[in-house]
Amino acid sequence: MNWPAVADRISLSAHVLLCFDYDGTLTPIVDTPEAALLPEETRDLLRSLSRHPRYRLAIISGRSLREIRSMVGINGLIYAGNHGLEMDGNSLPFIHPAARASRSVIEESARKLHRGLAGIAGVRIEDKGLSLSIHFRLVKPEDLDLTLSIVRGITHGPVERGEVKVSAGKKVVEIRPPVDWDKGKIVDRLAREIGREESAGPLLTIYTGDDRTDEDAFRAIGDSGVTIRVGGANVQSSARYYLEDVARVRIFMNKLLELQ
Repeated sequence: MNWPAVADRISLSAHVLLCFDYDGTLTPIVDTPEAALLPEETRDLLRSLSRHPRYRLAIISGRSLREIRSMVGINGLIYAGNHGLEMDGNSLPFIHPAARASRSVIEESARKLHRGLAGIAGVRIEDKGLSLSIHFRLVKPEDLDLTLSIVRGITHGPVERGEVKVSAGKKVVEIRPPVDWDKGKIVDRLAREIGREESAGPLLTIYTGDDRTDEDAFRAIGDSGVTIRVGGANVQSSARYYLEDVARVRIFMNKLLELQ
C-alpha cells in the first residue's frame, strides 16, 4: 500500500467512512465459520477507530446481521449483513424489501440441500435468514464435483424461474434473493446517508476486503475512494491497493489512529 498517498487523501477529507469485511479481513480464513473469532487486539482497534471524530466505521459481511453484530460486539458501529441486504447501526436501519419475499424459496432450498448433501462429509449449510451459504472447505477433493453438482441441480429450477441467484466465494456457494443488490450498492447507500448527515466537508470512503463479493464494492467506489484488497498483489482485483494479510490490516488500522 502507498500509505503516504492514502494519508494525503484522508487529510483532505472532513469525514471518512471506514468499511471492513470480516472473514479474511479482520480475521483469518478458517475451516469453519464459527471458528473465525475476532482477536482482542483487532476489537480494541475497531473500538478506538469508532471513537475517532473523523471516522465512521462499518462492518460489511456475508454473515447475517445478527451474527456479525454478535461476533464483533462493539456498540456504535454500522453493521451490514447478508452482503448488504440488511443493515443497522446508529440511525441507519435497512432491509431490502425484496429479500423477505424470497424467504420461502430460500427455506425450501435449504431443506432440499440438507437432504441432498447429507451423505457428503465436510459440507456445512449455513442458513442466514435472507440467504444460504454452502461451505465446502472441508469436503474431500474426490467429493467436490459431486457436491457442486448436487447444489447446481437443486438450485437450477429456482434460478431459471428467477426466484434466487447463486454466486461463488472462497470455498462457498451463496444462494441469495434475485435482487440487484451487493456490497457495492450498500456502500453507495451508506455513503449517501452519511454524507447527508455530515454535511460539513467531503466524505472519503475506504473499503478493505478480501473476497469476490468485495469486488462489487471496489468497483462501485472506484477512484472516488480508497479500495484495499487483502491477500497480496498477485490476484486480479479492482482494488487500487493491497495488504498481504490480516496482520497488515491491523498495522493499517494503527496508522489510521496515529494520523493527525
